[in-house]
Amino acid sequence: MTVDYQMIINAPISTHKFSLSNLCAQIAQLVEQRTENPRVLGSIPSLGTFFMQNYRFTICSCKVSQCLVMLGGDIAIEGYDMRKYNSLNEAIHECFGQDISIAKSTRMSGGDINSMTRLTLSNGGNVLLKTNSYDNIDFFRTEVIGLTAIKASNTIATPKLYGYGSDSDKRIAFLIMEEIHTTRATGGAISDLGYAFAKMHLADTAKITVDGKCITDKKYGFITDNYIGATKQINTPKDSWIDFFRECRLEPQIKMAEHGMGNGLIKKSLALLDRLDSIMIEPDKPSLLHGDMWGGNHLIRDDGVPVLIDPATYVGHAEADIAMTEMFSPFPRDFYKAYYEINPMVSDYSDRRDIYNLYHYLNHYNLFGGGYLSSAGHIISRYV
Repeated sequence: MTVDYQMIINAPISTHKFSLSNLCAQIAQLVEQRTENPRVLGSIPSLGTFFMQNYRFTICSCKVSQCLVMLGGDIAIEGYDMRKYNSLNEAIHECFGQDISIAKSTRMSGGDINSMTRLTLSNGGNVLLKTNSYDNIDFFRTEVIGLTAIKASNTIATPKLYGYGSDSDKRIAFLIMEEIHTTRATGGAISDLGYAFAKMHLADTAKITVDGKCITDKKYGFITDNYIGATKQINTPKDSWIDFFRECRLEPQIKMAEHGMGNGLIKKSLALLDRLDSIMIEPDKPSLLHGDMWGGNHLIRDDGVPVLIDPATYVGHAEADIAMTEMFSPFPRDFYKAYYEINPMVSDYSDRRDIYNLYHYLNHYNLFGGGYLSSAGHIISRYV
């Protein structure tokens, strides 16, 4: 089957009464009308059913150019305005078919904030279900937006998303997404991760949109506040990276941590905020950041492709992402070698690395307590 997609990319479709079968039928009709070979398409009894069985569509908005991406496999729904479902069963039926149900649920390990379950569907397919308490649906709304922004950079893979919502009967908020089948991280795959990560940082943030909206109104920030772990992450747009980091990163975390700080550390923290202009630098260009890039938030898919998961996405200085890769256990050397081939390190980056990670040490203290405040205190004392 040969289809000239360039001829249909601007054709409007109706999404006000969203139904997966309805949407596939509309797309099928458009393709049938504008294909290079109508006879071939006409020989398929139900083109909508054919598409649903043989292709994967990424459905984002109200234009075919934003709705249709041929990838092969099943159907994925992505976008800022992704359908929000009122129950898990509704989501399963709308995303996979009215006759599809959950055949088996298997709890999976991992995830400090959300619970993860593998759902085996009655058609034999598997998907990943992330859940949290009913009131925490915003975790998944913002995760969808963050993953969509990373995907829109066209630089690095992310999981396919199916739908999110809340279920009042089960008292859960949920996100249904692709289950990534992983393989061992070889040197080549880690290099590919470094290359792709650098390309994401070099992508033109002014051209990255989510559902037709720029991801930030100014140079830095994001289209929405989101979460770093379970902590609300403020992403108010700013034109200065240093002002953004001061007001949206360090100040909120210091304020939350004050209850555990002595007067001396509080004074040092405030002095540090005043000195940031002499410690940090404005980047040459803003970068789309993952925002929570520790070793557990990337996977190597079984075809060797690196995939980013669980982002705390925003636009900032690329150094902030790289700093976190070095915070606990640095990534393998192949990652940095590949990354810096594409996006070379600024010579005095190491002088700023700890100031970026101070944000994460403070957040870990505010989430988990313990010795993270001591680590934060050592960093503060180093700069003041």
